[in-house]
Amino acid sequence: MLQISSGKFFTTDERWETSHRASLYTNCGFFPNLTITTRVGTILPVKPSGDLRTVSCEVIERLPKLPGGPYSGEQVATSGDSLIEDFAALLSFCFKAIVTPDQYLAQRLLFAQRPALGMAALPKQYLRHTFDTEIAIAEAQIVWTQTFIEKLIGASRARYSGAMRAIQRYVTAVHRLADDLELSYTLLVASIESLAQQFDEFEPSWNDYAQDKRMLINDALTGAPQDISEKLRCAVLAIEHVAAGRRFREFVHDHLPSSFYRGEAAEQQDAAGKGDLDTALKIAYDLRSKHVHTLAPLPPNLKGIPTHNDLLVVDGKPTLTIQGLARVARSVICEFVNRSENVDRDIYDFWPEVPGRLTMQMSPVMWITNGQSYTVKDARLYLNGYLSMFANAWLTGVPLSTDMRQVLKKIEQLVRDTKKPRDRLPMLALYYIVGTSCPVESHEYLHKFLLAYHVDYFSPSIESLLAHMFAEENPNWPADESEKLLVEYMKQRHHKNSHNFGPFFGAALTLFVAELRRATGDEPACRRLVTKAVENFPKFATLREFEARIKESSIPPIVIDEVLPPKR
Repeated sequence: MLQISSGKFFTTDERWETSHRASLYTNCGFFPNLTITTRVGTILPVKPSGDLRTVSCEVIERLPKLPGGPYSGEQVATSGDSLIEDFAALLSFCFKAIVTPDQYLAQRLLFAQRPALGMAALPKQYLRHTFDTEIAIAEAQIVWTQTFIEKLIGASRARYSGAMRAIQRYVTAVHRLADDLELSYTLLVASIESLAQQFDEFEPSWNDYAQDKRMLINDALTGAPQDISEKLRCAVLAIEHVAAGRRFREFVHDHLPSSFYRGEAAEQQDAAGKGDLDTALKIAYDLRSKHVHTLAPLPPNLKGIPTHNDLLVVDGKPTLTIQGLARVARSVICEFVNRSENVDRDIYDFWPEVPGRLTMQMSPVMWITNGQSYTVKDARLYLNGYLSMFANAWLTGVPLSTDMRQVLKKIEQLVRDTKKPRDRLPMLALYYIVGTSCPVESHEYLHKFLLAYHVDYFSPSIESLLAHMFAEENPNWPADESEKLLVEYMKQRHHKNSHNFGPFFGAALTLFVAELRRATGDEPACRRLVTKAVENFPKFATLREFEARIKESSIPPIVIDEVLPPKR
C-alpha cells in the first residue's frame, strides 16, 4: 500500500489525501528534536518516558478521485493500519531495531527476563544489536534509510512486492526469535527464497533432477524417439521444483555485495568466508526443508549455544547461526532493492490490493433470470445457483419467486443444437427442476419438450439422479450405480466447472440413495449412507436426530421432507 499511496499508478492528479498517525514503540534512540522525513512517512519526536521509547509517525495516504465524482460508495481512504505496519517494518529492517505499533510486543521482545517455553536463550543472545535496550541512530543511518525507501518505492511493482514480502518475513522472523527458533530460522531462509524463485534467471538441466528419479525415467524412455524423450524431460523439469537448493545458493552468492566480506565483515564477530558460506547455505536450506515438511527441530547445538558468530560448526560442518543467516538475508534484500531500476510512472491495476476491498461471488439472485447470458458453458453455474436459492427458500421459509421464463426459452434453443449429453444434462435438469414449481397450466408444454430427451432422463448421471429425486421416482438403474454417481459427485463437487449442489441438496441426494439401498433390503448400506450424510453435512441437526432414532431400531422409509423438513 505504501507504493500505491505514492501515486505512481494513478492516471489522474486529482486525489484524496488522508493523514494517518500512530505511536511506534522502539529501542531506537533518535535525537529528541529531530523530525525524520522519508518518501512514505515522517517520524516525529516524542519526549521519552521510561525504558521503552516512543515516536509518533505520520503517513499520508493517497487514493485517486474518480472522474466526475465523488460517488456514493467511492473509496477515499483505508483504516491506515496497513500503511503504519509496513512503515514500521521498513524502519525495523533499516535500523536493525525493534519498531512496532504494538506496545506489548515491544516490551516482550526487549525486556523479557527469561526465555519462552522451548527456548534456550533470549532473542538478544542469538541476534546482535537488534534487541539492545537502546540503539543510537546516527545521521548516516537516517540518510541511508531515506535513500533505501526512495529506491524501494521507485522500483517496479513486481520488484517492490517481492522486496516488501521479503522484508516482512525478515521482520517477522526477528520477532519470532522470542518464542520459536525453528520458525524464525525458516522465515529467514524464506525471505531470500521468495526472491530467488521469482527474480532469478536460473534454468535447471536434466542432471539437476534427483538421480533416482532421473534413472527411472531414463530407463522408461529407452528406445523412445529422441524428440519425444526431450519433450518429456522438459515437461518434468517444468512442473518439478528442480535444484531448488542450488538455485537458492546461486541467488545468494549473486546478490551478496563485496562489502559483505569487507566493510560489514569488519564489524561482525567471526564473519563467514565465501567458501564456508556455500556449504552453510546448503545446510540452511536443508534445515528449512526439514522443518517445513516434518517440523524437524534445529540441531541441539544451534539452539543451545547462542552466539553472535556467523557460523557454528555442527556435526563437523559450518552452519549458519541466526546471526549469520540474518546478516545474509538482510544483505541480499538490500542488494536486490539497490539493483532495481527506478520507474516514475507505471500501469498497474492496484485496486484489488487496496486494504478493505474484497472480491466476493455475486449472489445468484443478481443474475439467475438473465437469459441472455445463459450459455452451454454456464449451464452448471446456473443449475448450482438455482439450487442454492431453492435450498435457501426451503430452509428459511421465504417463498422462491423468480421469473425463469427467459432462461427456459434459452434452454429450449440451446438444447436442440447440443449434441453431447454431458453438455445437455445440466440444462435439462434445470429445466425440469424449474418446471416442478411452474403453474399447472404450463406442465403439459414443459412435459412435451422434455419428452424428446427422455433417453437422457433414463441414463445414469448425477443430473438425472437429481431429477429423479425431485420427481420422487426410483431410477431404472441399480442402486449400486446410484451410489457410484453420488460418490463421484462428492469427489468432484469442488473442482472448477463442476456441479456443486450445496450442502442441503448434497444431504438430500445422500438420503435419496440411502432410501434406494433400504428399499432393496440392504440396511447396512443404508445406515452407512446416513452416517455419511451426517458427517459430510453436520450443519443439519435433523440429520443427527434421524441417525440417533434409527440406531437401535429398523429403518423406516426415508422421506426427505421429513428428515430435512422445510421451515414453514
